[in-house]
Amino acid sequence: MQKIFIYQIILSLALFGCQSSQEKAKESDLFEKDKFDPKELIAPRFVSTTDSNTIRASCEPIINEIDISLSELQKIEKKTSFYGVDNTPVSIWYSSSNVPVKIECAVTNDSGVFSGVFQFYFIDGQLWYSDQIFARYLFSADSLQFWLDENWKNNNVPDSELKVRENVIREEIWRVIAE
Repeated sequence: MQKIFIYQIILSLALFGCQSSQEKAKESDLFEKDKFDPKELIAPRFVSTTDSNTIRASCEPIINEIDISLSELQKIEKKTSFYGVDNTPVSIWYSSSNVPVKIECAVTNDSGVFSGVFQFYFIDGQLWYSDQIFARYLFSADSLQFWLDENWKNNNVPDSELKVRENVIREEIWRVIAE
């Protein structure tokens, strides 16, 4: 009788151990499914007449999702020249496929002290959005589509000015990545 009782205890512990392992496997599967994958991000598309509230409402959730996920990404910190300021602190977060997801570059105030950051967000390796101190820039297929003020209102600048600003931003940010 005692042997049967001992066998029952051993069998129960073995079954409990298997069940516990299965539960842990399920938990890790859930964690992996919840893991951030920048490839799943889709840039919203807008037309030139899209109002600023729609743009903001479409962009902010993506920006927040990227910001929340930064701890899961590879981060590189370096100092480089940014908009002519040497030794600018820069942080770049890369996806597992080694494409940039976000870049933060420190910027100086009028006294030359680093006091703010310019942020650049990428979707599928393409520059998508930039938040700078007095402006926001929204790109579509790596081309500047909207030049917004700090309150998300469209500045309605001429196409020629958009193109010049697009080139300045793209050249500067891709140089920062390459250094």
